[in-house]
Amino acid sequence: MRGLSRGRRVKGQGLTTATTRRGGPVGLSLYVVERYVAGPPEGRLAAMSGRLRKAAAELAADGIEVRYLQSILLNGEESCLCLFEARSAAEVRMVNERAGLAYLRIVAATAASGQVPGAKT
Repeated sequence: MRGLSRGRRVKGQGLTTATTRRGGPVGLSLYVVERYVAGPPEGRLAAMSGRLRKAAAELAADGIEVRYLQSILLNGEESCLCLFEARSAAEVRMVNERAGLAYLRIVAATAASGQVPGAKT
């Protein structure tokens, strides 16, 4: 997860830091949304990401501070993990409901950044 700063500490639910992303707002926590994605993944990930991005932007325009970061499809498992920054799980739930996407659960998370061995920088 590019752009995450070091020196995180967990406080309550989620990731609490001075800034969760370089230049990001203070006090946002990291959340993972787990969902089931049935059928062939071609195009589904892009469509789902577009809906989440749009829903997060609409909520931000309404003054709700929530950011959709990315989605990760687990190949061969029909599972998808979507990452968000928000002040609460309730705000992440609002994004998913506005996007019309079902999910299994929303979980507070902590992240660590690192390099993949052999990757070019």
